[in-house]
Amino acid sequence: VSTHASGIAEIDAVAHALADAVTQRTEHEAERDSLLNAEREARTVAQAAQTQLERLVSASAVLSRSLEEESTLQAIAGIIVPHVADLCRIDLLDEHDVLERKLTHHADPARSAEIATFVDNSAAPTTGPGSFPWAVASGQTFIGNLDNPGDFELLDPQLRAFVQMLGITAGCVVPLVARGRTIGAMAILQDRSKRRFSPADGALIGELAQRAALALDNVRLLARARKAQTQAEVASQAKDEFLAMLGLSLIH
Repeated sequence: VSTHASGIAEIDAVAHALADAVTQRTEHEAERDSLLNAEREARTVAQAAQTQLERLVSASAVLSRSLEEESTLQAIAGIIVPHVADLCRIDLLDEHDVLERKLTHHADPARSAEIATFVDNSAAPTTGPGSFPWAVASGQTFIGNLDNPGDFELLDPQLRAFVQMLGITAGCVVPLVARGRTIGAMAILQDRSKRRFSPADGALIGELAQRAALALDNVRLLARARKAQTQAEVASQAKDEFLAMLGLSLIH
C-alpha cells in the first residue's frame, strides 16, 4: 500500500492505516509460520525420541531371551542390521585379554564373508583411533562420517585402507563395558546404504552398546557358573569314589 502523501489529511490517514494493517498482517503471518515450523520440529523430535525409546525397550526385551553366546550375538546383529546400520562387528576379550572375533554380520551374507576375509588377511590390528584395541584401551568411542575429510584423516593408514576397500561411508566403534569392566568392542558401519551418523545416532548406538555388553557379560557369567558347577560335581564324585575305595580297603 502506497503511503505517499496526497495532501488530503483524511486520505493520508486511511493510507497510513492500510499500510500499518498490511505490515501487521505480514508480521502475524511470519509469526504464525514460525510457530508452525517450531511445532513441526518439536513433533519430529518427540517422534524420534519415542521411536528411539521403543527401539531400546525392544532391544532389552530381545536380549533378555537368551543366555547362550551365539543366540545373543545373533540377537544383537538383528537389532543393529539393517535398522541402525549395514554392518555390525563384535570382538570380545578372551581369558587372556586378547580380542577374539565373535560376529561379522551384514544384511548380505556374501558381504559378511567378504569383510571377514579382508580382516583375516589384514596385517596385525592397528591401535590407532577407530580401532578395536584403541576403543578397549581408551574406553572412548569413535564416530565419523567418512566422506568428511576431517573424520577420515583421524584414521590411521590401515583403517583408511579398510574404509576405502570396502566402501565404508560412516562408522562407529564403541567399547563394550559391563559392570565397570571392558569386555570387548563393537563396530557399526554403513556402506551400501550410504547413510550417515547424526548425534542422535551416536546416542542410540551408545545405549545399544550398553545393553549388548550387559547381555554378553551375563552369558559369560552363566558359562563360568556352569563350568564351576561341573568342576564341583566332578570333584565331589572323585571324593565319593575315593572314600568308597578307602572304605573297601579298610574292610579288607
